[in-house]
Amino acid sequence: MTTAELLEHLRSEAMKLPEKERLQLVVELHETLGPGVDGAAANAADTVSPAWAAEIRRRVAEVDAGRADCRAYEEVVAEVKAGLLARRR
Repeated sequence: MTTAELLEHLRSEAMKLPEKERLQLVVELHETLGPGVDGAAANAADTVSPAWAAEIRRRVAEVDAGRADCRAYEEVVAEVKAGLLARRR
């Protein structure tokens, strides 16, 4: 199996995971990357102030605890577009 085939197989298998497990996989993979990946540090703590890092941890904890109002990206974008269209009229 070539590297490209292996990557495609891994992508396909990862997409079968529930959303929460896919997110955990992303986080774990992201943590293995070093600074300088694509011109940016892989670890958020390396790129944001301590105050922002604390805020990020707080927000993640809110989501993990089920206290955050999470909505699908597509839903939010549709709402914003509808609002912008309404203003034009």
